[in-house]
Amino acid sequence: MPAFALPVVGDTVSITPARLRGAPAVIALWSTHCPFQVHAMAAFDSLAREFAPRGVRFVVLADDASGPVLDSVLAAASWRPAADLVGVARGTLAGIFDHTTAAPKDGRYRIDFVLPSFLFIDAEGRIVRRAFGAAREVFQPALDSLVGPSVSGVGSPAT
Repeated sequence: MPAFALPVVGDTVSITPARLRGAPAVIALWSTHCPFQVHAMAAFDSLAREFAPRGVRFVVLADDASGPVLDSVLAAASWRPAADLVGVARGTLAGIFDHTTAAPKDGRYRIDFVLPSFLFIDAEGRIVRRAFGAAREVFQPALDSLVGPSVSGVGSPAT
């Protein structure tokens, strides 16, 4: 996984394989300009509440330098810019994402310019799955593939 650093609310977050190594992560890429994507962040927040206790780290990258929509989403969300492993970045996504190649290139990631997009990173720092949209039916199997399925299907550890 190529490293990148972005300004976040109150600080700068550096996303590197070393920082994520040993823990699975989900990186959400979204825009505040679309009501559907704002709604998608509520679904993402629900999953973050369920899977963070199982060791999954969540990083949110918003394509918005500032604005009331992002501020209201942050106010309602359970994830906050905390430490340097969970962050909410403000700023353009174009500098770190390249939609022209299937593999990371020049320190950038490939996305298909469908937002919201989600990158699922395994404990070794590899991007193992990408998802588009906000359907729980997409998220749940991807998260289960990172940490194992739960008995209840809602993110609680299997017994």
